Amino acid sequence: MQSTRPLLRLGCPVRFRDRWQGRLAAFEIDEDWLVLNVVVSRGLFRPVEVRLPFAIAAAWDDGALSMDCTSDQAFGRELPPVAAPAMPVSARTPVSAAEVRLAGALVERESRRVSRLLLTAGLLGRRTRAVDVRDVTLERGAVQLAAQLDALPVYRPDLELLQAVRDALAAHPYLTADDRRAVSVDVADGVAHLSGNVRTPQAEASV
Repeated sequence: MQSTRPLLRLGCPVRFRDRWQGRLAAFEIDEDWLVLNVVVSRGLFRPVEVRLPFAIAAAWDDGALSMDCTSDQAFGRELPPVAAPAMPVSARTPVSAAEVRLAGALVERESRRVSRLLLTAGLLGRRTRAVDVRDVTLERGAVQLAAQLDALPVYRPDLELLQAVRDALAAHPYLTADDRRAVSVDVADGVAHLSGNVRTPQAEASV
């Protein structure tokens, strides 16, 4: 089952038709949270940045951003970005909560609009929270949160949730091996979907 709002993660590697090159440094949104352009950076000591239209993004998820062009086309600036008023969003974008930074966004696959921003806190960024863009305002290049960070839901990737559900089924004391084999699990957009047939109402209740 495919996610309808995959994660566009800041800092993720970028894959072009011919090679992997650079990382996602920022993305640019309009006032309706539509992603117009992405900023790809390559190099460590003298980094080079290029703005590319998000319309040529073939796919994106937690692991990578795939662009439907070659790296030579991209860094040769053969693909002009969308020329429209936009706000850049990066890990350096100020957030109203102290010691909080942006980690990325969940972007609707069809509309290419941001639905949620992901926020991390702490030195290692272990606490990742998701905030609906309806609860966020953009003021002078900064993200203003309407709620405290601890009040926001914890974000967990679909693969992590899938493993958690599988572990819970495997550890359940009232499910037999046959019951576990009869249940299929899939996770998309943070929702677990279970299917299959178990033999007894008790097993169904346990699942």
